[in-house]
Amino acid sequence: MGLQLNVVVLSLLLLFTSTTKAEVFDIVAKYQAKADGKTDISTAPIEFKLQGTVMAPADPHFFKDPNWVVFNNIDISHCLEVELLMAKEQQLGARTTALRTNIANHFQLFNFVTNAMIRDITTKDSKQFNVNVLGCKNVTFEHFTVSNPEDSINTDGIHLGRSDGVYIQYSDIKTGDDCISVGDGMKNLHVNGVSCGPGHGISVGSLGKFQGEGPIEGIFIKNCTITGTQNGVRIKSWPASYPGTASDMHFEDIKMDNVGNPILIDQEYCPWNLCNLKMPSKIKLSKISFKNIKGTCSTKEAVKLVCSSSHPCDNVELANIDLTYKGPMDLQHLVVQM
Repeated sequence: MGLQLNVVVLSLLLLFTSTTKAEVFDIVAKYQAKADGKTDISTAPIEFKLQGTVMAPADPHFFKDPNWVVFNNIDISHCLEVELLMAKEQQLGARTTALRTNIANHFQLFNFVTNAMIRDITTKDSKQFNVNVLGCKNVTFEHFTVSNPEDSINTDGIHLGRSDGVYIQYSDIKTGDDCISVGDGMKNLHVNGVSCGPGHGISVGSLGKFQGEGPIEGIFIKNCTITGTQNGVRIKSWPASYPGTASDMHFEDIKMDNVGNPILIDQEYCPWNLCNLKMPSKIKLSKISFKNIKGTCSTKEAVKLVCSSSHPCDNVELANIDLTYKGPMDLQHLVVQM
């Protein structure tokens, strides 16, 4: 990706067997750093290691800031390495979600990070999104692991938006929501070698709920395995939506294992039945392909394409789809709904 050879390494090694006393590191006093947001005093690669246990407190009101772990406005010449294991606390586990406690955003944020390799993250029992990626450029996630219960709410593995050039590869995501969710303004996302499930699959959207959403362009999902999820690969937008576009989206070489709705375009997405279905979605979908998708499904609808009546899908290609129904034997054939 045209990265330089300098290395910034951030390793948060969270071991369940040890703890360490908190300290304040004052780089202004000790190293004459200037907190003006402009001056860079570093002349060599930086290696930062934290060895011990980083455990979320049992009381969510302990957080003085709405976010727990944040990497913000960082331009890294080669490599940001993060190894993070959230120690399990039942009070902050998936069954105590942000929706139920009215405490939001206690998850890892990567905001406006440029030129980073983020490796070997493990998140466990997150209470909301595991990782949120916003405004990033040229960033790779590799060997990223999520371990959340299947019934956990709003626990997307990696949520991305308004970023350009993000790579997610060789990762394992088990959660109660989307393994990977793509928000507005996302460009040039490459997902390769990801194992997803349980969860809700890999999703583009939902789109059109808010005014001023940026276009989505260049989504490439390849060589993934999806197991036991509610959906497989999905593009979703709201009815009666604000206008927008999503194009150049490709799903290839994907193995499905007992997956509901393996291939789904849903432009009538309305999870709480509080939508005006008489007003079609104004999100224009175009240049989409589903190729070499094989395996088994748990629903009778192997392929379901529900496009907008006012902004029909353009240039949708399906090729080499081989899906076998795995369920009650009274079903005689799979359904392709378009």
